[in-house]
Amino acid sequence: MEFDFTRRAAEGKQGKSTVLAHHLIQAFDPEDNVTPEQAHKLGIELADKLLKNNHEYVIATHIDKGHIHNHIIFNSVNFNSRYTFEYEQNRGAKVFLRIQKMNGEICREHKLSTIEKNSKSKGKGHYEWEKDKAGTSWKSTLKHTIDDTIKTAVNFDDFLEKMRQKNY
Repeated sequence: MEFDFTRRAAEGKQGKSTVLAHHLIQAFDPEDNVTPEQAHKLGIELADKLLKNNHEYVIATHIDKGHIHNHIIFNSVNFNSRYTFEYEQNRGAKVFLRIQKMNGEICREHKLSTIEKNSKSKGKGHYEWEKDKAGTSWKSTLKHTIDDTIKTAVNFDDFLEKMRQKNY
């Protein structure tokens, strides 16, 4: 309800978007033995640090996948400035790298595991993530084919020949 109220109050402002909300997933390593309550508090800490009390958000903490994880869903519209998150935070910026960095800092402060990724990583968009999950991503298929082929290739020429045999 508040998301919609904030959105309607922002009509006519620069940066209006068709994106209603953003969705982050914050996952924890099972080896860290994070409790659902701790995970939820860490989700609040990440949301507060990222959103600076300018966007409504909801956090759902899940324990159904063998690892505890949070779904953080936040309003695209800033309820103070009435501008969208994209307009204020993500104009050409790699905001996901900032989020990853913030999350890493929070996890290190709480002595939890972090995933260090290459800063040149582009991340994976929701569409690609869905395709990968469904097993229909050509990128994932190619990556797995390359990984499997490298294991059996004796040299680069052999690798290229094996890839040709697989119609690449």
